Amino acid sequence: MMVGPVDKSSRKSGSMFSYLDELHLGGIEEKIRDGQFVDGEELARALQAHGLRAPSDVVLAYLCQYLRGKVKRPRGRPRPSDLDRRYRDMVVSGSYRRNLAWLEKRKNSDGDNMGWSLLQGADFWQGTRAEKAARMVARRFLGGAESWRRVQNIASSHK
Repeated sequence: MMVGPVDKSSRKSGSMFSYLDELHLGGIEEKIRDGQFVDGEELARALQAHGLRAPSDVVLAYLCQYLRGKVKRPRGRPRPSDLDRRYRDMVVSGSYRRNLAWLEKRKNSDGDNMGWSLLQGADFWQGTRAEKAARMVARRFLGGAESWRRVQNIASSHK
């Protein structure tokens, strides 16, 4: 039986080395040992890339359970990767600092409570300048789901 080449165009997004983990049975075995769900497509790609060598006992046991329908996909949205979270935190921190600097500059030229009539009634145009900047960023990047204090915590951790 001849094993064909692996299609590298079907890469999933993620870290730079996640593709190697998907093709290497050691990465699959590590996911299984950590109790993570391994999709059938991912498992098939790894077995195809592994060639005719026998997979480890852990991978073989998982494959048998998967084929019997005993492995269930976890419910809910998957957690973002650490890289995605760090990227989001970096963007949130930079936007907070930029908005705070803009509000400081605006205070010096126009006064603290001055603003367009639409802004004065807006929900984010309340509190100190730091709060205003944090509310603006939370509304834009966090969908308003997380509080403006979370934005300040992210910004303070990225100095």
